[in-house]
Formats: sequence, C-alpha cells, structure tokens
Amino acid sequence: MDKNTVVIAIDHGWSNMKTVHETFTSGIREITTEPALLENVLEKDGKYYKVGSERLKVKDSKVEDENYYLLSLAATAKELDRLGRRNANVYWAVGLPLIRFGKEKEAFIKYLRASCRRTLWNSLASTTSTAGQQTLENRPRHWSLR
Repeated sequence: MDKNTVVIAIDHGWSNMKTVHETFTSGIREITTEPALLENVLEKDGKYYKVGSERLKVKDSKVEDENYYLLSLAATAKELDRLGRRNANVYWAVGLPLIRFGKEKEAFIKYLRASCRRTLWNSLASTTSTAGQQTLENRPRHWSLR
C-alpha cells in the first residue's frame, strides 16, 4: 500500500455506525427541501438526507435499500475529516452484527460493490474504481453524491 491509501473500518450496527474515531446513530432520513444548515447532510441526486438522525428500523437485511450505503459514505467522510485527510485512496473493511454475519456477508459485499459510483462528500470527493478503490479530492462542505 502506498502512503496515500487509507483503510477505513466501518461497523454497520443496527443501532450505531462505528469507525475507529466516530460513532453515530444508524439513521438517515430524507429532507424534503434544501436544508438551511448542512451539517451531517448528504445530498444525492438532488435529494437531501439527514445523517445520524432517528435510528432506522431493523429489517430482514441491510441490503434492501441504499440506506447502509449512504451511511457508509457518511462514516467514511467523518473518519477522513477526523484524520485530517483531503486526498486518499480509500478501502473499506466492513463489519456486520455478529448474529447475522454469516447470513448477510456475501450479500453485503455485493451490495457495497454494486453501489460504487462517483461520490462527493464533506470537503471530499470520491471516484470509485471497479476495484473498489476511492480517490478523494477537496470539495464543498456538505456531503454530496452525484
């Protein structure tokens, strides 16, 4: 690995998203209008989402919708901000709740890989290659997906 590579470990819990330095509620909800305050806000396809809000309801699987992909991006942005990084090749090391790990592991890997796309977030931009590597650059203050 080169010195520009960062491995970000993310624990995708039902109650909390956790990285080495950050913990926040596993919650994301759509905001119907452009928010006045952009802290912990994710923008995707012209829609705005509040990150870390009320906890998501437990479902049969975390791959039923894009909530956990969006939460993964938010966790990555928070961790890179904490590390003071503005330019990095990012690889995810992800965790799931132990009780469902065996059942959900393969589907979750496919889910995250299939979700890779051009991503902009909190002072960072990311382009994800087919290998799952993300390159980050400086960008606007709120998190944004394009």
